Amino acid sequence: MVNPIPEDLDALLDRGNTLLAEGAAEAAVAVFDEAVALCRVLVEETILPGVALVRAIGRHAMALSASGESAEAVKVAREGSELTGQLYGRESDFTTVDMVLVEVNFARLLAADGQGDEALRYAYYALQNLNDLTPTDPARYLAWRAALLRDVAEVSPEADEPDLAEVDVRRDLVETCRALLDLHPEDADARGELADALLLLARTADGDVAQAREAVTLRLADPHGTDGANALARALALLAELLGDEGRDDEADELITEAATHLDEPWRSGLPVLVLVWQWVSAPTFRAEQDVVEYHDVLLEPASDGMVDAALEELAQSEANRLRALRAASREVGAAEAYARRAADPLGFLVTFA
Repeated sequence: MVNPIPEDLDALLDRGNTLLAEGAAEAAVAVFDEAVALCRVLVEETILPGVALVRAIGRHAMALSASGESAEAVKVAREGSELTGQLYGRESDFTTVDMVLVEVNFARLLAADGQGDEALRYAYYALQNLNDLTPTDPARYLAWRAALLRDVAEVSPEADEPDLAEVDVRRDLVETCRALLDLHPEDADARGELADALLLLARTADGDVAQAREAVTLRLADPHGTDGANALARALALLAELLGDEGRDDEADELITEAATHLDEPWRSGLPVLVLVWQWVSAPTFRAEQDVVEYHDVLLEPASDGMVDAALEELAQSEANRLRALRAASREVGAAEAYARRAADPLGFLVTFA
């Protein structure tokens, strides 16, 4: 491009953002790649400040992540992070907000790429800086905080003493989501995000029945349709598991029966099965999955097909296919044999029972 001007960069960034919003991540990557190249020229010619390049690199990294290229996204974002260190305090246009946004997004990208220790390290500093920013615009910066915490809440650090402990991250996420709901008490999305955060915390060693019960209560505010029924069933599945651990299975059954009265058909009559499906889907090990199927023959009955399909449609296709194959095999040879065959030859098993 001959004699590029800032308006050319604006046009590219607008086009890339539009493509991302439309779900065309791969096309957006190409546009942002062009935008970064153009921005480098504008910065080198001192037409734009260096912070413009940081922002363009950030958009490029997010598009790469959205397109499934997590490792490349981290590589690009690392350049932005390093540039941030060079510019902060030296360039008047580079603000604390710019620095925090880079930290937040870099931590999220590292988490997505499985680099847990480094993700937690950047998250730690981002959270400290967000503490200072939040009073100036609570809705904005609490949303940033929640997005960051959600992405690092399930990372697997390798360090003996990570910068942030899993339980602390999940507690912080609950309190952040609670604060967002306080700001927007009628927002169904805010209720759902708090419910999901409570379920994450309930799965830790510090988790308890009260957290899962509150998540169920929140989900009962929006129980309609496939999405609402699945969200409610997920919460009930964990609550039933925790109650079962305390020998309170009858109480769990009563809660599921009562919750079903809030639903329309087919979810009202299908909720007990849908809860079982989510107990199966969310089981932490293959052995635990097998136990759910072995102890609940109803999951294999043709009458349960609708509830099983409703839950599996929410999963990634590869995971849904794995579970469908296991269900088909369990119908044919029993759950124990199905899981044994799958363990012995995963690919052959999938081909046989797909």
